[in-house]
Amino acid sequence: RNFTEHVDSLREQLAASEERCKHADDLFQLAYENSPFSMALATLDEGRFVDVNSVFLTRLGYLREEVIGKSSAELGIFPESEGRRWLVEGLAKAGQVNAVEMMARRKSGEYIRGRIYARVVMYRGQKCILSLTQNIEEIRRAEEEAQRLRRFYEQLLQDLPAQIAIFDTEYRYLYVS
Repeated sequence: RNFTEHVDSLREQLAASEERCKHADDLFQLAYENSPFSMALATLDEGRFVDVNSVFLTRLGYLREEVIGKSSAELGIFPESEGRRWLVEGLAKAGQVNAVEMMARRKSGEYIRGRIYARVVMYRGQKCILSLTQNIEEIRRAEEEAQRLRRFYEQLLQDLPAQIAIFDTEYRYLYVS
């Protein structure tokens, strides 16, 4: 092969590689923006937001321009400064944090509870935190309602004048009043 053919072959390989990268970037962006979870990319050292998805903005009540370039501390998102410090320490030790419950403060001042998953990633030559946060307010409300109903029915069964027994399918006692 001559030199020109070799250069042409390299150009074709480069074009194919660029197309694969663009496809992967498009897929990531699609997943990032359509995730049901709050997602954010922030610098590891200062916690300055590089990017956030629309769920993040909706849940916390901010506009994108109010968030990008600001730190979580400047916005007062983590009411307990220890919370972010603990998160960063966990990331420094293990490179990831999974299912950690944290409180966050919305722009309105209202507090919400979330379950955060985070990883240290390299983004444009800088260490960043890629985080995904699940809103667990509905889960907590459902758990509290289940507990309330359980206490109600236990009290109801105890207050009945007759004895009540509940069995499983093999006639083992599950409950006796």
